[in-house]
Amino acid sequence: MGDNANETENTGAQPSVVDSLLPGHIFYEERESATYARYVKSTYTKNGKVYHEYENLGRVIDERLGIFKNRKRGYFTFNMHSGYGDVDPQTNFAAYDKERLEYLNFGDAWLIDQLLKQLELGNILDNLCPHHVNTLKSLVCFRVAEHHSFDKAKDWYRKSYARILYPGAKLDSSSISKLHALIGREENYKKFFELYFDRLKLIKNARGQKSFPILIDSTGLPNGIKTYLTTCNNHNSVVSNEIRLIYVVDKDTKLPIFYRYICGNIIDNTTLINTINSLLQHKIDINLVIIDAGYSSSKNLKQLISSKIPFVTRLPHNRKEYKLLMENYGNNLELHENAVNFNDRTLYGQKVTVDIEGKKLYAYVMVDIKKKCDEQIRIERKYDDESDENINKKLQSAGKFILLSYDEYDTKEIIPLYYNRAIIEQVFDISNNFADLLPLGPHSEETIRGRLLIIFIATIISTYVSNELVGSKYSTSNAFYKMHHLGIKLYETAAIVEELTKEQNDILGHLKIVCDFPQERGNLLKKDSYLDKVKNEIKRKGRGRPKGSKNKDKTGVQAKTFFDSSVPPNRGRGRHKGSKD
Repeated sequence: MGDNANETENTGAQPSVVDSLLPGHIFYEERESATYARYVKSTYTKNGKVYHEYENLGRVIDERLGIFKNRKRGYFTFNMHSGYGDVDPQTNFAAYDKERLEYLNFGDAWLIDQLLKQLELGNILDNLCPHHVNTLKSLVCFRVAEHHSFDKAKDWYRKSYARILYPGAKLDSSSISKLHALIGREENYKKFFELYFDRLKLIKNARGQKSFPILIDSTGLPNGIKTYLTTCNNHNSVVSNEIRLIYVVDKDTKLPIFYRYICGNIIDNTTLINTINSLLQHKIDINLVIIDAGYSSSKNLKQLISSKIPFVTRLPHNRKEYKLLMENYGNNLELHENAVNFNDRTLYGQKVTVDIEGKKLYAYVMVDIKKKCDEQIRIERKYDDESDENINKKLQSAGKFILLSYDEYDTKEIIPLYYNRAIIEQVFDISNNFADLLPLGPHSEETIRGRLLIIFIATIISTYVSNELVGSKYSTSNAFYKMHHLGIKLYETAAIVEELTKEQNDILGHLKIVCDFPQERGNLLKKDSYLDKVKNEIKRKGRGRPKGSKNKDKTGVQAKTFFDSSVPPNRGRGRHKGSKD
């Protein structure tokens, strides 16, 4: 925002806010780390057009008191009652200038930055988007720490330690949309997973493992975006316009490792082969696939069998094998020798072999006692008007299901193995509740893909925190809430982090993060501030290029902050005096 006054512009737009005290209004605009303002005076012509006259007020020093600063007037006041005025000469202007950097919310941004390093996602983001990495990391940090839409990111950034960790991040709405589109390009989407899978393979090798046991499931993303991806879907008798999102989760680490998105009207069982083939293209060795009945079509089972990929799934009720097995083995399951205790549930099951697609597979005919009782109560209440024969059939099948596996397991092993599906359901919950998967805002495929990628990264971090806090008294949201209230006080030559509470110490202990705060370096106070050093350096190197020179100024000195050596580039002093640009 320039500081020259009396700029004029002809537009057909009407002012959004009109103050009755003066014929105009004050328009505020956020730019990077400061707020700027201008006075807009509107005049209506006889032909109905609007003539706007703009007068720049400059940087907002105190919005409540109406104090501004620009090069022409210096410090001054302006309000809709009396116009321009003088500032009290006793006002501490230095305090106003540094007010934004006196205190910042430290704990949540610092913790997420540590998690990015711990999970080595930070290096991946550095390589993925090197020219916009600070904006990207700030968005990921915001998505994990806050449960608000992206248009609140700038306000959060101004009050957060993230502005020190990731200086110069551009978090206005247009910049966020452009970043979504940038990282949402197909080449960047593929590049992220290449780097991420390389990291996952190293983790597996360190554990003496090479293969991935995976869980696959999908969820709907209802939205009103006008794109070919948004189509009508009927899923479990729920009809909506949606995009379908597929997640792949590693059973061992319980972390999401891959995602795909498809049109909302595509049936789940047609997506399994492409999802697995995408993983194979990244040279992911799969030793087990756990899927729900929705993926257990003949085509999918045949493909898994021919590819020799072990799997565990639930057999759909409409398959002939299900009906045959249930007729032969489903009536005498509740025997003591068939009992399986899993968590707080008791099940009874029997293992048999079955031939499907020319391969001998293992079927486990099961009945869940608790589920059986709940379903029988529901049947008696809901289907009271049907015939006795139909109701009896429903009562007999209540709580019963059949699991199907490629490899042979003991009946007591197959139940906890299949119920690992709860892991991926938890990941979807985390993605919805902590990474704010919905609502979808972008309006092009690239921006949708980029937004989903940021949410995917945030889901990785949130899922990791959730897994590490199992057994503690802290939930994921509670942990970040506690850490958010850990502040940092900034001085000209030092930064002091507030003392950790017992709860904050416990949270960091569960996450295996060492408390190495900037305050340790901040205690080494120096007599001269870095601002004084910069001034002296400028004097030593001279005043810059001579008058009339067309060469770029190469003598400007950038102040390296106490926290980070990377600072935004010197933008110079703006347009020259008298410029009409």
